[in-house]
Amino acid sequence: MSTPRYKKTVRERDIVCQGCGTVGTKNNQLTVHHIKPKCRYPELEKDPDNCTLLCQRCHTALHKKQGYPTPIHKPYERLDRYGRRKEKPKDRKRRLRREAKNRKKKRR
Repeated sequence: MSTPRYKKTVRERDIVCQGCGTVGTKNNQLTVHHIKPKCRYPELEKDPDNCTLLCQRCHTALHKKQGYPTPIHKPYERLDRYGRRKEKPKDRKRRLRREAKNRKKKRR
């Protein structure tokens, strides 16, 4: 899935976090924040003038301060095409081992 055009515009315009001035890193990625929230102003969702670029720390802090829900997923989590979180390979292996162990216990 490609990035929406308005997000690309905001990333090109702002470049660094508008809250603290940091450049995005692997552990603190830059995200697009809607100044007027999407839930109250759906018509402004794709307007680049209603968006700003914030690092994950500033974004979460701002959402808490404003009383809006914090972003649902962390930027490093992978989502499938339906927006559900994908399991990391390690987690999947652990889950499968646990399920196999439980099946063995039930057979006894």
